[in-house]
Amino acid sequence: MEDLIIEGLSARQRKIADRLWKFDTTDEIDAFISKIPTRRGRIEARVVQHMMIAAVLDRDELTDLDEANHYLQAIFGR
Repeated sequence: MEDLIIEGLSARQRKIADRLWKFDTTDEIDAFISKIPTRRGRIEARVVQHMMIAAVLDRDELTDLDEANHYLQAIFGR
C-alpha cells in the first residue's frame, strides 16, 4: 500500500495522524481521542481523522457510490 500524504498538517497533526493510522478499529480510534485532555485537542484529532478518510477516498478515486458506502461502513463500523 502506498503512503498516504496529506499536505499542510502541523507537526502535532502529523503525530495524531501517525497514531490514528496504527489503529485497526474505530473503537480504538474513539478510545484514543476520548483520552485527549482538551476539547480543542479532541476536535483537532477528529478533523485529522476525517482528513485521512477523505484522502484515502480521493487517492482511490472512488466513483461508484456503492463502493464508497462500503468503505465508509468499514471505516465507521456501521
